Amino acid sequence: CRTEQGWTCNGTPSTCQPICGDGLIRGTETCDDGNVLPNDGCNATCQRETGWTCTGSPSVCSPLCGDGLRVGAETQSTRCDDGNLAPNDGCSATCAIEQGWSCTGSPSYCYAICGDGRIVGTEQCDNSNASSGDGCSSTCQIEPGWSCTGAPSVCTASCGDGVILGSEQCDDGNLVNLDGCSNTCQREQYWTCLGAPSVCTTPCGDGHLRGSEACDDGNTTSGDGCAFNCTRETGWTCSGTDPTVCNPICGDGIRVGVEATAGRCDDGNTNPNDGCSATCTVELGWNCSTGAPSVCNTICGDSRIRGGETCDDGNTISGDGCSNICANEIGWSCNGGEPTLCSAVCGDSRIVGPETCDDGNSNSNDGCSSSCLTEIGWTCNGAPSVCYTTCGDGHRRGAEVCDDGNTLPGDGCAANCLSTELGWTCVGTDPTTCTTTCGDGHRRGTEVCDDGNTSGGDGCAANCLSVESGWTCAGLDPTTCTPFCGDGQLVGAELNVGRCDDGNTNNGDGCSSTCNIEAGYTCSGVPSTCAPTCGDGLRVGVELNVGRCDDGNTTPLDGCDANCNKEVGWNCVGTPSVCTPACGDGLRVGVELNAGRCDDGDTTPLDGCDGTCTVEAYWSCVGTPSICTTPCGDGHVRGTEECDDVVPAEDGDGCSSTCTIETGWLCVGTDPTVCSEECGDGLRVGVELTAGHCDDDNTTNNDGCSSTCNVEFGFACVGTPSVCDEVCGDGNVVGAEVCDGANLDGFTDCTDLGYVNPGTLACLPDCSDYNTSGCSAGCGNGIVEPGEGCDDGGTAGGDGCSNACAIESGWTCSGNPSVCHAVCGDNIVIASEEQCDGTNLNGVDCTDYNYFNATGLACLGTCLGFNTSGCSASC
Repeated sequence: CRTEQGWTCNGTPSTCQPICGDGLIRGTETCDDGNVLPNDGCNATCQRETGWTCTGSPSVCSPLCGDGLRVGAETQSTRCDDGNLAPNDGCSATCAIEQGWSCTGSPSYCYAICGDGRIVGTEQCDNSNASSGDGCSSTCQIEPGWSCTGAPSVCTASCGDGVILGSEQCDDGNLVNLDGCSNTCQREQYWTCLGAPSVCTTPCGDGHLRGSEACDDGNTTSGDGCAFNCTRETGWTCSGTDPTVCNPICGDGIRVGVEATAGRCDDGNTNPNDGCSATCTVELGWNCSTGAPSVCNTICGDSRIRGGETCDDGNTISGDGCSNICANEIGWSCNGGEPTLCSAVCGDSRIVGPETCDDGNSNSNDGCSSSCLTEIGWTCNGAPSVCYTTCGDGHRRGAEVCDDGNTLPGDGCAANCLSTELGWTCVGTDPTTCTTTCGDGHRRGTEVCDDGNTSGGDGCAANCLSVESGWTCAGLDPTTCTPFCGDGQLVGAELNVGRCDDGNTNNGDGCSSTCNIEAGYTCSGVPSTCAPTCGDGLRVGVELNVGRCDDGNTTPLDGCDANCNKEVGWNCVGTPSVCTPACGDGLRVGVELNAGRCDDGDTTPLDGCDGTCTVEAYWSCVGTPSICTTPCGDGHVRGTEECDDVVPAEDGDGCSSTCTIETGWLCVGTDPTVCSEECGDGLRVGVELTAGHCDDDNTTNNDGCSSTCNVEFGFACVGTPSVCDEVCGDGNVVGAEVCDGANLDGFTDCTDLGYVNPGTLACLPDCSDYNTSGCSAGCGNGIVEPGEGCDDGGTAGGDGCSNACAIESGWTCSGNPSVCHAVCGDNIVIASEEQCDGTNLNGVDCTDYNYFNATGLACLGTCLGFNTSGCSASC
């Protein structure tokens, strides 16, 4: 028992610990650099510090580059650690700050140094300063409108992008010359440029033709050919010189400049002899309008024929042969003299001048005379004129047979004057006279009727001038007269048997619309008075009203009395009326008075008296209205009875002596009712009160009282509702019992409960669980048995599973045998597996990492190291 090199042992029995700081790695040491100084990679407990890597014995420790932790030499001003080994991001693969970068923090945050003349990282340019407005911004980004090249960057403004920068005088967004801003972004001569992008304009009126100017005559006055805005005015032509010279265009139809003065014109052409000459001067003998284009005309009405004139009668009036434009008019003959003389041509089919017609000839007596005037009795229309006689003017002419001075039909002369109407005689010419004859069977003129005779008493008076009273006459050839039905007068055929006239034409009142006596009525008098005939079996008139009837007789007490009124207690329908007692009115009449019949005042069935007023089976009905009752105990459920099971009725069998269902029973059926105890309602009645029966207020099995209310095997039940309990000690495992006496419910020994050793298994006296006092667990056998939290196959503590097989604080164990691990996050540090845990930093603080302030150190979520991002280096 010698102490080994690198260890120190104390106590009996000895407890040995490795010697930290001797340069030998022993036991739980992860390093040993020959000292116990912190912050050199191997701490005072010989554990490798976070952010370091250690090799050899004694240990040589160096910072771990790329882990994001700045320790040791990495904390120098030229060193860094950005959490990766990638180059060109500011921190190199050897954790040195790269040229053109600056790095701070842990892990290191690296950014490009703008203004050092080097382009690195996200820099687009670097012109050795950090000022904006020179093409490269204060963040080393190329500014809009610039292009930068090289390092350090040289930046120039971009001409043609619409932004004015640097030496640019303008920038109109293009590289086109002669638009005011040149392709080098310099303002061109005679232009003004404003804004960005530049809008360039040339001043109108300076006498220099530039840009979009159509002209520039050195002024901004309109009306001289070049408008105020240097656009060429309509009707002018302008030179392309500096300044522009503009002149009116002769022959374009637009009068401008000198063309708008007296004696000048522009008719849209340069032809001579049309009033306006080739030099736009008004020609002699013409008048030209002041409009544009000029309209030039000869002077019509001066008695001289000039230009396009074919006549000139010394005036400008149309309709006299020579029109207002001095042209010969159609239908006239003009002699061509100066002044011109014109006369109308009769017979040429044209109506002009004094002519009222012209039928294409010079004949008289055809409606249009030889001098082309309309003759008396004729009407002439159109050209050539069509002439026809005027019917109705009282002058019989041409083909007219008559003309009575009108065009009305029915007065003897037809409306077209070409025939005499039937039944008339017409004589004379200016005008024609027509008369009619009474009795010829043709009703004409003032005749009211004409029935072909001159006899009275047949409806048409003897003079044909009136219709006789009580008649109506219709028709012309001849007139037909019939008695007027509905006027209350009996004439003609209305005096015959079966006829009538009650002063109206309504049907259904005894006298029909054709004045015939209707079936079921008797009519008499003038005008006719009609009434229904009672007892004939026909229901008409008032017999159709409510409460009336006609059953074909006048016998009383059969539902319809001698006056055809419905008797009380009856219903009568149909024609002839069929009367039956009114069932449901409470009055017993007719057959309702017979045995087995009733009337209880309603037609509701199942109340003793049915809907046909017949006494229902197992009922008895008496009185008027009928009162119906049913006997309890006859084995038939009727009326208000809930049940009816035996004769006589008695209590205690489910159906009471008053035929109501007793509490705790279920009754079904009607003839008779069968009642049985209601199992599961908690009420013990009938056989449920006998031994071996129960009712525990449910129908669940295996609770002591079965679904059929029988006490189940192994249970005892008492009370109402029944309370059932297991019988512990009867050797039967039921209900909540785990075991009962020697009955272990299939178990044999302790191994059935997970023990390794069989031991002795028994049942507790109350049957609630097993008695395991005869069972024992074997701690250290690698099997987790009842009562053990773990079993790692040994009995040594300090490895997570104690020597009593309990899980030690700060550990978690699982499996057979148990495998235990430290619980990270419970603030308990297990030194063999954790450097820290939650808020338990195991005595380490920021000063152990060369920070001035102790606070700010945190434990990593893996419990295998520290997070120094919260540590502060300031003093």
